[in-house]
Amino acid sequence: MRSAARRVPWQPALLVLLALCLPPWASRQRNFASCLQSSLNQWPCSSQEYGLRKPGRASGSSTRLLAAALPATQDAPPVSDFWPWRDHTIHYLSLGPEDGKPVLLVHGFGVNGMNFRKTMVALASEGHRVYALDLLGFGRSSKPVGETYSLQLWEEQVVDFCTEFARNKQPWVLGGNSIGGIIVLGVASNFCSEGAGAKFGGVRGLVLFNCAAGMNNKLLLTSYRTTPFEKTFGSLLFSLVDFLLAQEFVAQWGFSKLATKETVSDLLRKVYVNPEAVDAELVDGIVAPALEEGALRVFVKCLCGDPGIPPEQLISKVGCPVKMIWGDRDLLTPLGVGYGFFFRALDQLYPSQWSLDVVPAGHAPHDDAPEAVHKVLCPWLADLPLEAAGKPLPEFDLEAVLKLSFDPEALESVDNIGKLKL
Repeated sequence: MRSAARRVPWQPALLVLLALCLPPWASRQRNFASCLQSSLNQWPCSSQEYGLRKPGRASGSSTRLLAAALPATQDAPPVSDFWPWRDHTIHYLSLGPEDGKPVLLVHGFGVNGMNFRKTMVALASEGHRVYALDLLGFGRSSKPVGETYSLQLWEEQVVDFCTEFARNKQPWVLGGNSIGGIIVLGVASNFCSEGAGAKFGGVRGLVLFNCAAGMNNKLLLTSYRTTPFEKTFGSLLFSLVDFLLAQEFVAQWGFSKLATKETVSDLLRKVYVNPEAVDAELVDGIVAPALEEGALRVFVKCLCGDPGIPPEQLISKVGCPVKMIWGDRDLLTPLGVGYGFFFRALDQLYPSQWSLDVVPAGHAPHDDAPEAVHKVLCPWLADLPLEAAGKPLPEFDLEAVLKLSFDPEALESVDNIGKLKL
């Protein structure tokens, strides 16, 4: 066991790299410099996912059973299957009645579908047919090193999955955490407007769990919140990071430090509020896929790739109801800075479509505080129209949303948003 003193020299360096590249931080910064500073200030020196509606708001073949992966509250545990996609193999979990209303859950960076194990049980018990897939490059899915990883690629994966598993073209509810959130937002915007989703039934609702703003922090270079100086400085800095990660020994060194049970447990305990949620099953489910062949190159490609289309360029084409569920103690995509202001502005201006609930949890509230999440999510799903969404709100004004997001004093306080105290 290495001492904390021996871990300190390389941990800040890795955290700076993650602060520059990992998707959650794209939502965090007020400006580029504060992102770097806060990453160092918040690094832990030792080891180590929702709530009530606001007051007054309206509302392939099976390969094995993962009996141990989910609480035994269902007669049948989730089934672990594989689905062939574009010459690759995609792993997914499924649970619930075959004729249930379909729900697909998409995980965030570095994890996999098992991260939704608690949510799957809760929704299946409500009669939903629930799926959680492993994105290409993550979990037990293929990790092709010659692929160009992007939000668009994963959006296409989600669309093709929904097309393959749709029953009678039923519309889907899509949910995503972190980059999974921006992926399902992209699907609703890019594939379900003007009948584009007809082949799989379309989308009738979105659930965003602590949504990230892009695949990595290169989003800073195109974000509406970034100044010209920050974009220039950021361009130079990201070029340097890309160069360093292109060196095999640098990438191998950094990844070898990250892909250990000790480091993963440390990081999870910083982004989770409930320490009991960070169990061996969760840690092992993240570390094991990271040790597979190709995982390192996928990691580098995601950090150095195109960050994707930012949220403000997607939302105007989304016509379905959106439930945003946020952990109020999230250190990665907090509501109090950056794109957090943007999502709060959506809720404040257009609550009939974009509704936000805040709960005492971290970056993965569905796994960190599942009871709170289920108390708000299950009733919302029960009230959701059964048909696919139509056109966006005719009165939707993106400029008004952007303007409000730059005026934090005019935003409703996070403390005034309905919370469930655990």
